[in-house]
Amino acid sequence: MANVDRTRGLRPVKYQSGAAWNGQVNEYVVYSGEVSGLWIGDLAVLDGTADTLGRPGVEQLTNAVSGPTIGVVVGFAANPNNLNIGGSFRNSNATTDNRIVYIVDDPNVIFEIQADSAMDFADVGYYADITVSIAGSTTTGLSGMELDASSVIIASTSTDRLLILIQASTMGDNEVSNDSGKWLVKINPRKHQGVGAGIL
Repeated sequence: MANVDRTRGLRPVKYQSGAAWNGQVNEYVVYSGEVSGLWIGDLAVLDGTADTLGRPGVEQLTNAVSGPTIGVVVGFAANPNNLNIGGSFRNSNATTDNRIVYIVDDPNVIFEIQADSAMDFADVGYYADITVSIAGSTTTGLSGMELDASSVIIASTSTDRLLILIQASTMGDNEVSNDSGKWLVKINPRKHQGVGAGIL
């Protein structure tokens, strides 16, 4: 059976202990001059700055932007200076105001993500990267990030892959051997917040 093609980036579902994700997030800031958009489900990286309240600055992880991977975007605070700006995404150079962004940064959270092509159950425990084949949606506010099936690697010491494949998603209509299969993943501890790979 064909999977539903539902690109939406990474979605927090539970903790590594098995407990359901309880909605906990931390506040970060994306600055007005940031040229990349930011969408719910995006992986975000630290940009080495902070605002006057000490909230770290972030931007979208892209091929051109690397750095300490802090976590996954799940929402934005309303902009008190312009309530017409939607709270579900931050378009590139969309506002002259900084935006507060809510990020799941707990390294023990497990996320669900869609693969861009067919994979195999035997890929459990392997490492993989993300790919962005489509832009984030201004309709849904959701990310265009997917799991890059072609990037899967077995090396247990890998530091250049962002995600660890925990298991295939247990949703009833999921067929990982077909395109658009859903996987449960966690951020590679060697990449999270810049640990390893010479980042810190």
